[in-house]
Amino acid sequence: MIKSRATIDLQAQIRRYCPEAKQIMVEWHDQLASTQDRAALLAVEGVPEALCLADVQQAGRGQQGRQWYAELGQLMMSWLTTLPKPVEGKLGLIVAANLANQFNEWLSATTGLWHVGVKWPNDLLLAQRSENGGDSIVGKLGGLLIEPVGTNQVVIGLGLNLKPQPDVPQTGLLAPADWSQTGENLSQAQAALLAIQAFYKAITAWSSDLTTWQDDYERCHLLHRRKVKIHSAQLDQRHWPLQIAVGMIQGVSHEGALYFAPQLDPKDPHLPEQTTYLLHSARIIELL
Repeated sequence: MIKSRATIDLQAQIRRYCPEAKQIMVEWHDQLASTQDRAALLAVEGVPEALCLADVQQAGRGQQGRQWYAELGQLMMSWLTTLPKPVEGKLGLIVAANLANQFNEWLSATTGLWHVGVKWPNDLLLAQRSENGGDSIVGKLGGLLIEPVGTNQVVIGLGLNLKPQPDVPQTGLLAPADWSQTGENLSQAQAALLAIQAFYKAITAWSSDLTTWQDDYERCHLLHRRKVKIHSAQLDQRHWPLQIAVGMIQGVSHEGALYFAPQLDPKDPHLPEQTTYLLHSARIIELL
């Protein structure tokens, strides 16, 4: 069932703060199998733009087909929009960086202790600033799922932890984090409004093919210039000679691939031929 009052209020707020959202349709459901699937169905029905939210998801999903665990009170939303050109891989990175910046504007107005960053390609992380100005990563705050629909539409899904989820297993590099750890209140509606503002900014930057997006992303990337261990990387259309490799993250390419400098061991018979590779697909499994 659609929550009528919440839907009307959020739609009014979006249209107030986002001039681009003149035609947006908003649906806020008590329960859905998947906000991604609902938004994709609206695309098939001819809807040009829609925002779908749910208090409870029965079959939410994340990257690589993983199940997205979320209890009542978290943010689960999917935005359907029409694009001026086909989706490219870097879109997810641009969206993630704009989300981090948008949430950090909110945090900077309340506290200077907390910071939202990204992990390549488009995970959102929560970090705490140390006295020396560095960032101590607390855990994974949320994630994005970007799925093309037809030739010129896309569904951008966002799952964001707003409160603790004690029974959620750790499925990746980092344990779950949640917004309540910052000590600041952020409702589902407020988080959705901040997210949709970030989405519009990201689409504008991506459509304009701005070259500055890489610098912006690297400023947000909490693993930039850090030593990591990667698993099953695909490099320059070839497979990495080793299943697991250790090295330094050096930046991102204009297409959204990751620059990775492997740690060289002269005794290794599988010594890489290059000092820096482009990671098109990899899983970062450990911070070193």
